[in-house]
Amino acid sequence: MSEIECDEEEQSFLRHVTSHLPPDWSDERRDVYIQHVLASWRKHREHSREEERFMEKYLSTIRENFKPQSPELYDFNQWPIDENLLAMLNRDSLDPDLVKQVCSSSLIYS
Repeated sequence: MSEIECDEEEQSFLRHVTSHLPPDWSDERRDVYIQHVLASWRKHREHSREEERFMEKYLSTIRENFKPQSPELYDFNQWPIDENLLAMLNRDSLDPDLVKQVCSSSLIYS
């Protein structure tokens, strides 16, 4: 983000903040408040940008290093769904014990 864009973003934020300040505040009180809010906002904005950079780096690392070894793993036609589980879903009656049984039997037979 360029310095001009940052300035525009900051100016927009300041206009929003100052539009909500009480009109009876002195110039000194107003300036102190605005400086405090602006410092907090800058700190929060920088923290958000750091998190965004970290997330971009994290996702980039995943894309570069964790490529699928076999495209079949992501083909859902290769992963049949147990008929008992489908029936439970259709009846809207998920019995936890039956779900465990279906899941464990699905893992055994796959």
